[in-house]
Amino acid sequence: MSCIDDRKSIAHISIPGTHDSCARKGASGQPSGIDAFVATQNPECTLTKQLEDGIRYIDIRCCVIDGVFTVHHDKFFLNIKFGDVLNQCVNFLNAFSSETIIMRIKQENSTASDLEFLNIFNSHYAAYHQYMYLEPSIPEIGKVRGKIVILSDVSSVPGISIRNINVQDDYSNTSLSSKKNKVTDFVNNCAKSNRIGSNPSLYLNHCSASNPPFKSPESFARVFLPSMTRDFKEGLGSQQVDNSRNEAPHIGIIAMDFYTRDLISEIIKRNENKHLKNLPIYSICNTYYGKHYFYASKYMDSAMKRRQVFDWEPGGKVANGFWLLIPCDRTNRYYIFNTYYKEFLYASSFIKDNRRTVFTWVDAVPTEESKWIINNSRIYNFHYACYLYESSLSYSTDRKLVPCWAPGVDVSQDQWNLVREGISV
Repeated sequence: MSCIDDRKSIAHISIPGTHDSCARKGASGQPSGIDAFVATQNPECTLTKQLEDGIRYIDIRCCVIDGVFTVHHDKFFLNIKFGDVLNQCVNFLNAFSSETIIMRIKQENSTASDLEFLNIFNSHYAAYHQYMYLEPSIPEIGKVRGKIVILSDVSSVPGISIRNINVQDDYSNTSLSSKKNKVTDFVNNCAKSNRIGSNPSLYLNHCSASNPPFKSPESFARVFLPSMTRDFKEGLGSQQVDNSRNEAPHIGIIAMDFYTRDLISEIIKRNENKHLKNLPIYSICNTYYGKHYFYASKYMDSAMKRRQVFDWEPGGKVANGFWLLIPCDRTNRYYIFNTYYKEFLYASSFIKDNRRTVFTWVDAVPTEESKWIINNSRIYNFHYACYLYESSLSYSTDRKLVPCWAPGVDVSQDQWNLVREGISV
């Protein structure tokens, strides 16, 4: 979160989260057949590990027992108390003061009145209030760095009321297509609602589903999350914003059972980096065979790590064909960053018929192979010492191959026109 502008509303941040965050496998102490329908996270995924892995929204269910809050999933005690939850959060925030944590607090398996719940919150946990944001309004990130933003699901507890935000939490329908439609529709609605909006609206979007005794949270998540990750890697939400201005789709909180690092990474990618603000954006085209615009496609390798790039043969600009030029270590040396997928262009080690394959790296980190020299309309890979060019070969009717020429000399098809577009935001 350190790269996010202080003035950004937390409703305008894309936030990975967990559902029933303390319900780790084995935590309930129940036999495996029962625990399978209690557990929502892997056994090693303590709250500290979740936070270290990039989770910034946690879902805490509190039961009132003997004047304290114990953490439950339904009727099952999860072998952790609320004070332990707060200690892990505070320790993390003390170590990483640029971060914030959104914590939903809900009463679970408890008959305490709202007043009794509040009295315990205000007395037994009073020392932790200095680390909490307890206002009802949605804050800017700069006001809550190093704090826990309370999302209150108990009417008496202060914080942002969950009744005042948008929530998708249909957990009973375990049809893959139906649940995906609900999640993706909510992502797109959030991106539309919060596109550079002056009235931020917080969205909480659950990926979880369970249908005992036929489908456990884990069995659903193992199928759902990889499918959902592919949708994200193919650009979910990005079509809702102006990529010629490097806008990020603000997709809200995505709460997961049995979260994966891949999906966390895709959610985090949908945030704007304040250090890239005001850098110019370009469309890049080659005119040797016609006016063909260079773009990153949705097509990836089987591991979904390398994204193919092409020239668009029909001509005309495409939404995934805008590029940010990020200066690196020397004059005329740049990282070339695709604004649609938020990924860096790089030349690979793969060579066939003197053509070095070029991709964007789906994990969205720059490498030495990502450094390009741009000079006199040529784009030259510094690491492999070769020129980017439009090949005479077509991948399909509409797509021309764009490799680097492995021998390292310039070729007639390596002249590129860079046209300045909007300013990143």
